[in-house]
Amino acid sequence: MGRCSSSGVEVLVRIVVLALAGLGLAQSVRPPAADVRLPPVAMQAADAGPAPLAYLLARAGVTAGIVTLQNPSDFTFLRGAAGLDAPATEALADVLARFTGKHSEYRAVWRDGVLGLAPDGQTCTAAVRTTMVGPMDYKGDASRVVVFLTWLVRGSQGTPRGITGSVLGSLTDLGQALAQLTFTLPQAVSMETALNRVVQMMKGGVWFAWEHTRTDGRVGCRSVVYWPNGLVSAPEEDFFISGTR
Repeated sequence: MGRCSSSGVEVLVRIVVLALAGLGLAQSVRPPAADVRLPPVAMQAADAGPAPLAYLLARAGVTAGIVTLQNPSDFTFLRGAAGLDAPATEALADVLARFTGKHSEYRAVWRDGVLGLAPDGQTCTAAVRTTMVGPMDYKGDASRVVVFLTWLVRGSQGTPRGITGSVLGSLTDLGQALAQLTFTLPQAVSMETALNRVVQMMKGGVWFAWEHTRTDGRVGCRSVVYWPNGLVSAPEEDFFISGTR
């Protein structure tokens, strides 16, 4: 269990080791989007859904944001996939065309260097664009900033601010700490804008707004980030819950 603090506030973060055999890929420097290539298994990942594809995008240094109903913590495809460390020969544009062809509800849009993949009409597609966060000043481990963002949002809604989160990864990945991040929002922005800025500052990473049904039957939206070094940041609370003001 670790703590990250900003402006005197502490947010608890658990460190969780995942048995992800074969996922110890080398981190790459982010190339221009037009030059990004992925291993051939990316085509299968595109068929399998946004979460498997996002892992490969993050490891290639792509900055992206994805709204999904697929649990980003489900690594079933990745555990069984072969060729994750094969030479990167597939152009990103071809992989995205495969993805949107297989998942026609998604739109792929590039904006300010960040790839957006979001299905039309979903609760979290709207929520991540309309939920506001900030102002804020954060200085700490970059892997924990997403927990702090959720903490701020829920606090502004009057929810008790005891927000925890996990940093997931293999033993190899957990040994590669992310850089310290100084992140300032002088005024409130949308959660989408805040998350975009985080992955841009880190020069790579894929964030999710995961839409799911909570135990009380309401729809929740939770932010999760896949980092280029293989770590996964996962708050244990939603930044948006339907029916909450």
